[in-house]
Amino acid sequence: LGAGFASMIDPDGADWLSYRPFGGSDGKFRGIPNLAYPESYFHPGNSDSVSHLVSDGPIRATIQSQTNDGEWACQWAIYPRYARLTVLGAGHPYWFLYEGTPGGKLDEAGDYLVRAPGIRTSATERWDERLPSPRWVYFGTADASRVLYLVHHEDEGETDSYWPMEQNMTVFGFGRLNLNSYLEQVPASFTVGFADAGAADDEGDVDREMRAACEPPDVEV
Repeated sequence: LGAGFASMIDPDGADWLSYRPFGGSDGKFRGIPNLAYPESYFHPGNSDSVSHLVSDGPIRATIQSQTNDGEWACQWAIYPRYARLTVLGAGHPYWFLYEGTPGGKLDEAGDYLVRAPGIRTSATERWDERLPSPRWVYFGTADASRVLYLVHHEDEGETDSYWPMEQNMTVFGFGRLNLNSYLEQVPASFTVGFADAGAADDEGDVDREMRAACEPPDVEV
C-alpha cells in the first residue's frame, strides 16, 4: 500500500526506514521514495495507488504501481541486496527522498553521510548543492559494518539536499530544496541498497558495490 518502502531491514535486523502510521518525523513522514508533494504519492501509508506483481523470479521481483488518477506510475525491480525504482509517469516535478533511521535510529552525533564525489560529513550538518555525476550518497553509523546508498542514474535536477529532522530522521532528497521539487525526466531510475563497508567504512568497497548494482550486468550463456 502506498507504492513506497516502509522498511529496509539489514542482516542484523536494523530497520533503516522505520515507518510508523502515526506522528510526524517519528513515524509517518518516513519512507522511500516519497516522490510527490503535496499528494504523498509513492509514500508508505498512502492509499491513492494500486500495485501489482509483474514477475517474481530467482534474480528479481518486479512490482508496478500507478496512482488512481493515472498521472503517476513507477516500477520497482527488487534484487537480494538492492532495489531499483524507475519513474514511468509524473504529473508534475518530483523528488526522490530518503527519510529514515540509519542503523535503526538517527544518532546525529555518531551517524554520517558521504556524498559524491566523496565528501564525508556528520549527520548533524545540513547542506544543499547539485551533486556531480554520477550522483550518489550513502549513510552510515558509528557501529554498523554496512551503509545504505542511494544513486540517481540521470544527471538531472537543480539541486540536492540533506538535513536531520527533529533528531528523529534523515531528510535527504535528490532534486529537492526546501519544499521545491526539481526532477522532471521520465523515465528516470534510482537505486538504493546496502553495501558492506567494514569497520573503517571503506569508501572503495562501497563504490564498487554501488557500481556493480547500477551498471548493466555481463551475461554469458
